[in-house]
Amino acid sequence: MEVKNSFAVVRIVDDDVGVRDSYKFLVESDGWFVRTYASAEDFLAHDDPSVPGCVVLDVRMPGLSGLELQAKLSGLVHKIPVIFISAHADIEMVVKAMQKGALDFLPKPIKDESLLSSIEKAVVIDRERRRRSTEKSEILGSWNALSPREQETAVLIAEGLLNKQIADKLNITERTVQVHRAHVFSKFGVRNAVQFAQKLMIMNSSENV
Repeated sequence: MEVKNSFAVVRIVDDDVGVRDSYKFLVESDGWFVRTYASAEDFLAHDDPSVPGCVVLDVRMPGLSGLELQAKLSGLVHKIPVIFISAHADIEMVVKAMQKGALDFLPKPIKDESLLSSIEKAVVIDRERRRRSTEKSEILGSWNALSPREQETAVLIAEGLLNKQIADKLNITERTVQVHRAHVFSKFGVRNAVQFAQKLMIMNSSENV
């Protein structure tokens, strides 16, 4: 069996062992690594959220419900995409789950193609979220490596000011600005002000990753 992504895991959380085993067989047959959990509590105790992937989650379970588990997952650094499954969902429940960030809500019995398509989409989304999160952290690290004066210069560079304008604004020599600019570009791994401004926009983005 060819594994689609050795760095992604599909978690299946359902209190019905027959359902868990059935979905596990289907999803593994499609090339994914799978881990199954009999309850939300079991999932919280043993799953590693730092591993990319998604969660296929039953809504109604003894103990913590699927919606309650979703609320706990939303507070994690890595917000794993959730695909809800249920044989007894009403419109209010579906709306609530989607408003809180569920990727999909599939009624049981689930068509194989629908579940596999949702999983594929969820893993793509999770990969991209983690990529953006890593990129933002790296940029923030580069920013923190700048001296206070370099940071002041960097902000003005991103605003498109020329060396002479920056020198006048900060009351320093143009040569000093050139040195600061070179240090900023080197630490951020960029070649020009446009590339640097793009990095700064990512760092300052409030987008939920």
